[in-house]
Amino acid sequence: MQITEHFHALKIPFQLTIRPGVTIPRFVYSYLIYGKDEVRLVDTGVAGSESVIFDYLKGTGRRPGQISQVIQTHSHPDHIGATQAMQKASGCSVAAHEAEKAWIEDVDLQCQERPVPGFHMLVGGSVKVGHTLADGEVLRLDDGLTLAVLHTPGHSKGSVSLWCPEEKVLICGDAVPLPGSIPIYEDADESVGSVRKLREIGGVEVLLSSWDDPRRSPEIQTLLAESLDYLHRINGVVLRSVAPGSPDPMDLCRRVLADLGLPEVAANPLVAQTFLAHLKSRSPIRPCNDGDFEAIYSIINDAAQAYRGVIPEDRWHEPYMPRKELRHEIESGVRFWGYVEDGELLGVMGIQDVQDVTLIRHAYVRTVHRSKGIGGKLLCELRRLTPRPILIGTWAAATWAIRFYERHGFRQVSVDEKNRLLKKYWTIPDRQVETSVVLAEIVSL
Repeated sequence: MQITEHFHALKIPFQLTIRPGVTIPRFVYSYLIYGKDEVRLVDTGVAGSESVIFDYLKGTGRRPGQISQVIQTHSHPDHIGATQAMQKASGCSVAAHEAEKAWIEDVDLQCQERPVPGFHMLVGGSVKVGHTLADGEVLRLDDGLTLAVLHTPGHSKGSVSLWCPEEKVLICGDAVPLPGSIPIYEDADESVGSVRKLREIGGVEVLLSSWDDPRRSPEIQTLLAESLDYLHRINGVVLRSVAPGSPDPMDLCRRVLADLGLPEVAANPLVAQTFLAHLKSRSPIRPCNDGDFEAIYSIINDAAQAYRGVIPEDRWHEPYMPRKELRHEIESGVRFWGYVEDGELLGVMGIQDVQDVTLIRHAYVRTVHRSKGIGGKLLCELRRLTPRPILIGTWAAATWAIRFYERHGFRQVSVDEKNRLLKKYWTIPDRQVETSVVLAEIVSL
């Protein structure tokens, strides 16, 4: 189907083997970019897909011989399956990232190093990569179109995305994990980084993924935010599910799938390796889980000692936040994230979606670990999780907290606006409304 003036999408169905004797119906997208005289093809689908591609070309007045180049977003079987047939039929060149070349030029090597059930049914054969893609490179097509190459690793080491500013189209391959789907990636941290990189591209109006139907603005930013949240959720589930010692990969895989609500039939070595990748995560920031409750309670009440004698006396009590209140906050939708160092939780910050905004809640760092940048790193991480406007409430007397948020791009709203926002988005007593301030990234709500 035609997506924009020059971009066309082909949805190619196939059967994916989960394990020997077990298959599930899948599809993968290939994308055609029509120039005046030439055609670029992004990914070729599985073996046999050439007939679907050729039929579409002929049905739109084009010829297979007009394909000048196949651009591979990466080297996995459902993306390179028909590349050999396409090259034989059209004489086109093949472009891919350096980290993907070996598996495209020697598919037997790929099968050996990344065995997939039914591999040779999915892949037609090896091809020579004639053009090595690099991050930041700009491919110039005819008809005035350009494609900026973006290195977006995680799903694979050399995965690339392609950005066409002229038509505001972003092709992302498998770089964006779909919430609720079976996740496949090699490096969890790089997957997060790649989704963030794509979120930073301004003006995207069409998102073309390999395993998802085309998306249009404004749902694109929502999807990217949900993808990040899904990656973080998987991380939390893996950390919560892993048993002491060296985990059994398949046992961990089954437990994580169950916790995520995904079918047990999806348990296979590739999915298991995806979950194991979270145990190699280099990020000190992670979502908190049920096992962190006492540490969160301890951090909040330790750090809140700074309020003693500063906030109004009638607002202080000991402990500052009782366990019952903390449980209520979590049950009401506050999701805590933590900063971990040497296995110890040093700081926490909550995030809560309320109506059309996101609230930053209960930001605390252990007293002995203040002034180390922990709060700033947590705030930066949480800001990336939401496309919504962010609001922050704190005590008017907590001048150090106000200065902290102002240094990070927030500003106090007026008293009238503060009163309106606190009553609309928070559930707090009138006395707390009176003695608090609200900071925002936006002009007005």
